Amino acid sequence: AERIKATAEFIETYAGHSGDLPPPATPLLPDWFEAEFPGIAEPSEAAYMLSRAPLWIRQQTPDTDSIKRELPEAEASKIIPDAWRLPTDHSVQNSAAYREGRIEIQDIGSQALLHALPELPAGRWLDACAGAGGKTLQLAQLLHDHKKTEIVAHDIRASALRELELRRDRAGLSKISITRRPEGRFDVVLVDAPCSGTGTWRRAPHLKWTTSPVTIRQAAERQRALLAKFATFVRPGGWLIYFTCSLCESENQAVIADFQMQHPEFRPLPLRDPRMGPPLPTGQLTLVPSALDSDGYFVAGLRRN
Repeated sequence: AERIKATAEFIETYAGHSGDLPPPATPLLPDWFEAEFPGIAEPSEAAYMLSRAPLWIRQQTPDTDSIKRELPEAEASKIIPDAWRLPTDHSVQNSAAYREGRIEIQDIGSQALLHALPELPAGRWLDACAGAGGKTLQLAQLLHDHKKTEIVAHDIRASALRELELRRDRAGLSKISITRRPEGRFDVVLVDAPCSGTGTWRRAPHLKWTTSPVTIRQAAERQRALLAKFATFVRPGGWLIYFTCSLCESENQAVIADFQMQHPEFRPLPLRDPRMGPPLPTGQLTLVPSALDSDGYFVAGLRRN
């Protein structure tokens, strides 16, 4: 077991001075999961899924030296720009860099998703399920030099939008507007759909035992409805980008296949592997935890004819 502040007392009490816990008496992953995510059959992938995820932050300032100076423990990613790794129990929110909006807490896998898209175009963007706005803030930073760009953030949860507003103002990202009712057509629509969260099990292991095949089916139904709803906001020639933090094929590839059957005017938008790998003409990428030592994610790109 990893000895950190949160687990040290438990280890001292139950594992003596060795720091070793006895092997589990029952499997650590539900038996239905391999059918949804066949990659878990690989021992190396299973090892990642059963280990604790690190803490990642995103640099939100051009002043890299200030990050190094204030967070000397931080290690910059060699793959994803602006991503920094910190010890899991680091108190990031107590730092001046966080309070002043120069960094945000965001998993490197989440950061990588926008880097999987083709060159980001200027124009109107809709973040349709923005939540507290991790990707919205990142998008505003990536499009900072595009003068004719508008980013509209939408969510049905007023509390999430209030948090996004605070984070936007703290970072000084004026390109972002917030609405409960988006209007008009957009060049790009992002649908970061609510999901089962199976990709986040490294951070929330209790979800393994509160998630079931029924949970997955219910999530997929919501996702299909959200894609159909927000597809109507995509202008001809525009992009529809679908994200989840799930590793389940029923919520990812199957949802996209069903959507394309119902909406043949949308064709795959070729993506690129954010790890500088080959192009992805199918327009789909599953980012497994072992790829970047991250949570698990899925992204699909579609272009409206």
